Amino acid sequence: MKPSEVRRYLKRIAIAGSFFLLALLLYWLNLSGALTFYALAAAFVLVLMILIQSGRGGGLAAMGGMDSEAVLGTHSATPIAKATFVVGALFIFTCMLAARLGLTNKAPQQGQIDPGALPKQQQKAPAKKAPPISDPGDAKSPEGKTQTQEPADEAEKGKSE
Repeated sequence: MKPSEVRRYLKRIAIAGSFFLLALLLYWLNLSGALTFYALAAAFVLVLMILIQSGRGGGLAAMGGMDSEAVLGTHSATPIAKATFVVGALFIFTCMLAARLGLTNKAPQQGQIDPGALPKQQQKAPAKKAPPISDPGDAKSPEGKTQTQEPADEAEKGKSE
């Protein structure tokens, strides 16, 4: 290999590696919105790269019945096909980081219960402050005499009469 070819390959690896390092940096800094945007941008670029490739031997045409040469084609990969593989790997990598970061389903912290996950019967209503309980024998009438309450059976007899 010539030194110029080695430099060219190293340059390509450095450029591709920088995109992966940027995704890792966004993950480590816990920038979920930026990581989501990065994954969407990679998906958009991937779709465009697949669409601009030729129908014979490039892109997704290599997988589905192009002709009887071979299952995956016998052509050498073009530069755009190689870049498509790298962008596809970047997209998968960013999606894995986003899933690891918990963007799709944020679970409650340990010891917490998500109220939306409980059925309506189990959800607690806002707590109301109950009035203080007093002994009925302690209630005093305006004259200062202690009032007594009749049992419920006797009270109902008085109402019916």
